[in-house]
Amino acid sequence: TATPGLRLRVFRLASWAFQVFRIPFPMNDPTKRRPQRFFSLDDYDAGGHCRIMIGRDDELGRTVALKMLSNLTKNDPEYSARLLLEAKTIAQLNHPGILPIFGVEYHADRGPVYAMPLIAKDKNVAKHKEFLREAIRGDSLSAFIIRTPKSIGGLRSMVQKLILASDAVQYAHTKNFIH
Repeated sequence: TATPGLRLRVFRLASWAFQVFRIPFPMNDPTKRRPQRFFSLDDYDAGGHCRIMIGRDDELGRTVALKMLSNLTKNDPEYSARLLLEAKTIAQLNHPGILPIFGVEYHADRGPVYAMPLIAKDKNVAKHKEFLREAIRGDSLSAFIIRTPKSIGGLRSMVQKLILASDAVQYAHTKNFIH
């Protein structure tokens, strides 16, 4: 857990972000709630502080990905503020390598949740992770490619994805957002 001084700084930052981005603060205020639009259906992926669920957008009748806090962080106001700030920041960016935000809402049992397009998991993810593990062992990328068997069909695809991701990060930097 954070120290009281850090909590106060994060709270002040969150308060500023809520004012600048016009997010209702706090989002769990029952007087500011609308009917729930996004519903969780199934697990998709999880990280350190958040999880991604396959969800349903009842307003538009489509399947979406829902990013929400994990069970460990869902009741922490600091993480709630960070997730909301992340959603508002991403919503200001328009780039093919950055998923758009469909909406943000508060779920009583999960805290803040934001929706984005659901992207099918890449069946080559395990190959890509192994590729990165090997590439960062100290060899240059060109040396790794030379010693890599030509049978890796996903190499070209991975490099294309890496270029798109690099372009997206560069675009975000031109908009003064740092990842």
